[in-house]
Amino acid sequence: MTARRTALVWAKTLRLGFLPVGAAIFATMPVPILAGLGLPLQAPLLLALLAGVAAHLLWWAYGTLLNDYHDREMDRHHPFGEKMFTRGLFSDREQRRLVAAFGCAAALLELPQVAYILAFHPDGAVDAAAFSAIILVGFVLATAYSAPPARTRSRFLGATYTLMLVFVIAFLRFCVLVGGWDLLASNWTYVAGISLFIYLSHGITSVSLKDIPDAFSDARGGVRSVPLVCGFRPALRVSVLFLGLTMVVGALMVWAGWVQWWFLVSYAGALVYIYLYRDMGRWIDLISADPGQWYRVPMRRTYHVLGYLVNWGVWIPMLMLAFRGGLLS
Repeated sequence: MTARRTALVWAKTLRLGFLPVGAAIFATMPVPILAGLGLPLQAPLLLALLAGVAAHLLWWAYGTLLNDYHDREMDRHHPFGEKMFTRGLFSDREQRRLVAAFGCAAALLELPQVAYILAFHPDGAVDAAAFSAIILVGFVLATAYSAPPARTRSRFLGATYTLMLVFVIAFLRFCVLVGGWDLLASNWTYVAGISLFIYLSHGITSVSLKDIPDAFSDARGGVRSVPLVCGFRPALRVSVLFLGLTMVVGALMVWAGWVQWWFLVSYAGALVYIYLYRDMGRWIDLISADPGQWYRVPMRRTYHVLGYLVNWGVWIPMLMLAFRGGLLS
């Protein structure tokens, strides 16, 4: 018998608080492609793009719920509170059905995009195959991150070749949806540059910063995260490294004329990370002196709200909007 499920329970289970951020990321990803090619946004393309944004949001929910399902034993020991799958709110069968439902819904939303490619692309069959391959790779990576036997979440630096590629996959799918395989082949430098920025920006939080507050429960689950393998201070330095590399790549794209100068205004967000790093440093000192501080310093919500908001909700969308038109062929 499961406990009563309110609207708030569903909102927390599905991470609806992150929905505006996710929508901002995926909705702006087609912008540099459309601007670069100078394409008009006609009704069939607009509908295909909307289906793509909705599909990737559902894939995101699928990956999140799948991770919650396979992390249940670890989450029961998390010092900052359990998640919805560990509170008796959903039976095991309901949890599996919920994961499957989001995966199936996402897959169904890919079909209108394949239909658009076949109907409007000159090389429809090739482009549809390339698009389907990208979606399949994204599905495999999202599943492998959380689910056995791969479960790269438990492996050292496993996020670098699975989780951190999720947003890159999203950008590549829109490249093929709008411009086909030819767009990737003839503009690979631009595509690689934007993909590198997305990848590094995702790494600021995904490789180490979020793993420090998670270390207590991760240790119970045998996860070989950066903080547990290398230590808390080195993990903090890894996040600083990703932050620096992200800002350098963005500045180089402005210098090269790919991105408009006003994108650099978003670098004020680095002040948020300076605050987070200083706060995290003090927290690490507390933990080193007294492991019991795990249960008395609830920092993780701060890192999620501020850290993810800057690199997901600000930097990535602003880069997309600041990309100069007419550069792609």
